[in-house]
Amino acid sequence: MPRGARLGLTVLLAVSCFAATTYGQDGPPPAKVRLDDVRLETVERWREVTGELRAVRRSIVAAEEPGQIVEIPVEAGDRIRSGQVIARLDDALARLEVERATALMQTREAIVAERIATLEKSQRDLARIEDSFARAGAAQIEIDEARTNKANAEARLLQARADVAWAGADLRSAAKRFEDMTIEAPFDGVAVSRRTELGQWVREGDAVIELVALDALDAWLDVPEAFAARLFPKEGHSPEVVLRVPALRASGIDETIRATVSSVIPAADPLSRLFPVRVRLENKPVVGSADASNGGPLRPGMTVVGLIPTGETTQALTVHKDAILRNETGPFVYFDGGGVAAIAPVRIDFAVGQRVVVQSPALQPGMKVVIEGNERMFPGQPLLVIDAPPGGGAAAARP
Repeated sequence: MPRGARLGLTVLLAVSCFAATTYGQDGPPPAKVRLDDVRLETVERWREVTGELRAVRRSIVAAEEPGQIVEIPVEAGDRIRSGQVIARLDDALARLEVERATALMQTREAIVAERIATLEKSQRDLARIEDSFARAGAAQIEIDEARTNKANAEARLLQARADVAWAGADLRSAAKRFEDMTIEAPFDGVAVSRRTELGQWVREGDAVIELVALDALDAWLDVPEAFAARLFPKEGHSPEVVLRVPALRASGIDETIRATVSSVIPAADPLSRLFPVRVRLENKPVVGSADASNGGPLRPGMTVVGLIPTGETTQALTVHKDAILRNETGPFVYFDGGGVAAIAPVRIDFAVGQRVVVQSPALQPGMKVVIEGNERMFPGQPLLVIDAPPGGGAAAARP
């Protein structure tokens, strides 16, 4: 055993024995626990690669019409809902344009009504003259003139209706320009930055707000070409990778995430020969978080470490997944330190079925870790070992 490991184990056992002696006969009752072995097993080696989190949707929202900013109620960092107003431009001229187009539309519709009345009159005149002509009361020239008047009325009505369609398009265009003076968020997200200020004149296409969605993020990993092929889908199933986001550790949140590879970009960097691999992550709020309104804990730009399978095997320590606990300092396990509970901090590498590959200077193969009854345990508490259920903690690891 390395010197550092022996020293760490000695200190932990000494603390546990001191606690057990201190409690004595008047101490707390023993904890009923189930134990499982720490094992040295042959597992597939996983390799660490680095990457970063990127937003799936990131947009610089721009002005669609020129104008002066008269309202911008959003600050950097604000949570924004889809359709929420993020800026308003001076719309006085746009409103006047809508009123002008509305008046023109009403004028064109009135002309259509007039042309309809004229057409109906020409139709009645033609019918009356045709009836008179049948009784030899009208000349052929009168019939021809009535038919010409009717055709003219029909043509003028078609022209008036075309003018209405033109005026309608003009009105809709004016209304669209008026609506565009109010700039709304295209999706749920968080404002990254304001690109303009109150009173500033913006042109068509000028940036107003940079918005990023936080409901989902992509982890982009740089994977060596020797291992990239193992991440391609096989038989319709995409492989899984293990991700660690170190920034979550300080918040007491589990930094380890198991996720499915979304895609392997088929274009390696010509110098490093690294293939970009994309992994889609849902960014759900942490249960009980006071800041749940701002989405989950992941943020674009965070460093991410990926563990990818290599196809090689190695000997590694494993413990049952139920032995892993976490506190503000990170993951740890309780082990049997001579009849009392002792703590061993661990570093989690990756999961293998129901077991977890760990590194710890305090653990050795054959030691017993607590897999049941450890939720409210404290160091030095006496252990009362109960029988393991059939097929319990001693489940074999699967690759």
